[in-house]
Amino acid sequence: MYLPRVRALTMNGVFYYMKLIKHMFVREIGNINNQHIIANTLTAFVGVLYEEEKNIVLKWTKEDNIIPVTDKEKALYDILSENKFLVHDDVEEEKTVADMLTAGRNTHRELAKDTRRIILALTYMCNFACPYCFEKENCDEKKGKVITKEQIDKVFDLSTQKIENIELFGGEPLLPITKDIVSYIFKKAPNEHYSVTTNGYYLDEFIPLFKTVHVFRITVTLDGKRDNHNKTRKLWNGDGTYDKVIGNVEKALESGLPISIRMNLTAENKDEGISLREELRNKYADYYATGKLTFDLQTVFQQDEAQKTQIYMDTLYNFPKNSKNIVSNNLAMLSTYPLLRNLMTPHDNFIPKYCHCDSEERLMIYDAYGDMYSCPVALGNKNAVIGTYYPEYTIKNESMLNRNIESVPECRACIYKFICGGGCANEIVEEGKSILRPNCHHLNIQIDHLIAFAKRELDNQCQPT
Repeated sequence: MYLPRVRALTMNGVFYYMKLIKHMFVREIGNINNQHIIANTLTAFVGVLYEEEKNIVLKWTKEDNIIPVTDKEKALYDILSENKFLVHDDVEEEKTVADMLTAGRNTHRELAKDTRRIILALTYMCNFACPYCFEKENCDEKKGKVITKEQIDKVFDLSTQKIENIELFGGEPLLPITKDIVSYIFKKAPNEHYSVTTNGYYLDEFIPLFKTVHVFRITVTLDGKRDNHNKTRKLWNGDGTYDKVIGNVEKALESGLPISIRMNLTAENKDEGISLREELRNKYADYYATGKLTFDLQTVFQQDEAQKTQIYMDTLYNFPKNSKNIVSNNLAMLSTYPLLRNLMTPHDNFIPKYCHCDSEERLMIYDAYGDMYSCPVALGNKNAVIGTYYPEYTIKNESMLNRNIESVPECRACIYKFICGGGCANEIVEEGKSILRPNCHHLNIQIDHLIAFAKRELDNQCQPT
C-alpha cells in the first residue's frame, strides 16, 4: 500500500482485534491501472491499494475482527492502523462521528459569538477598472457612497465585545475621498490592530496616517510583471498602474509598514507570477527575512472552480515538497481541499469542517449602504445580504451565517461532510432559493484533481509493499 503521508510504524504490542471503518467513511474514489485510491473522510487520509491489497481489504470487510496472517497482511494492517483506517468496533466509529459533530458545533457557536473582528467596506467606488472585478457593477470611479461617521459609530455600538481587529476593504478603501473617514476610524479606535486590502495606487498618501496606528498587514495585488499587470489592473482611462503600485510598495516598506503581495493567478500568468515573486523576494530580501514582506498566491475568483484548482495543482506540484513557505502559507487550497493537502504536505493537520469557511461562521462586513455581509466576494450582491445595521439593525433568519453541515439536510447524511463543509455558499446564492442546500462542486473537483495528482505521484515514485 502506498500512503504519501505514512509515518514511522510503532505497532509493537498492538492486538489484532480491530475492523475497517466500513459504515460510510472509507471509500474508493479512483482507480488508476488497478491501483485503487482510497480515502477516509473522517480523517482526510488518502492512500493507494494495489490489487492484491484491495482483495485483502475486501476480505477484512467481511470479518468482525481482523486477524492478519501473512507478512503482507501484517504490513498492510500496520499501515491502515497507523493511518486511522481502523476502529475497534461500530460503537467507536459512531462515537467518533458524534464527537466530531459536537466539537464542530461547539466551536462554531463560540466563533459566531466572536465580534472582535470586523470588516469595513468603506465604499464600492474604485479608481481601477479590472475586468474580473466581482464588484464591477457597483464600483464606478465617481458614483457611490462612502461609509459615514454615524455608520461607523453604529458598528461599534452593535459589537458585544471590544473590537480588536479592523480590516479596511472596498471597492477601493484608499481613495482621496476616503481619507477623512479613515482618519475618523483611527481616532475612534486608536489602539486596535488594522489590516488593509488595497490596489496600492494611493497607498503613499495614506502612509503618514497608517503610522499613527498598528497596521499588521497591507495586502496589495499584482497580476504579474508590468505588461500583464497593466492589461488587467488599469485605471478607468486605460492607463497602467504597475510602476505606481510597485513604487508605493517600496515606500511603505521603507516606512516600516508590512506588505503582503497577492499574486492573482490565471492559466496564462501563473508562471510569470511565481517568477515575479522570486524577483521581489530577492530585491527586498531584508524585508522578506524579517516578515515585513510576505506573499500570497491566489486564483482569480471568477474562474471556473476546475480552472482554479488546476492552477493550484500545477503551481504546487512544481515546487519541492519541503518548500514550506509556499506550501504552508501561500495557497488557499490547503484549507479548501483537505484531501489534496494531506497528499501534498507532511503535516497531520486535518481539522474537520463544520461549515465551508469562516464566511459561514464569524465574518461581519459592513458597507456604506447599511447592509451586512459575511463573505467578501459577495459584497454588493443583495441576495447575499445577511441583514442591516443602519439605520436599523435586522438579521435574516436564513443566511450564510447559519449554514453548516447540520443545517443543510443533504449534508447531514453525506459521507464527505467533514472534508467539504457543504461547499461554497456564495456560489449558490440565488434570489428565491434557500441558502441551506449543498454545493458539491468543490468536492467533485477536489476528487478529480486528487486522482490526477495521485496518478502523477504513482508514475514518479510509487512502488508496491
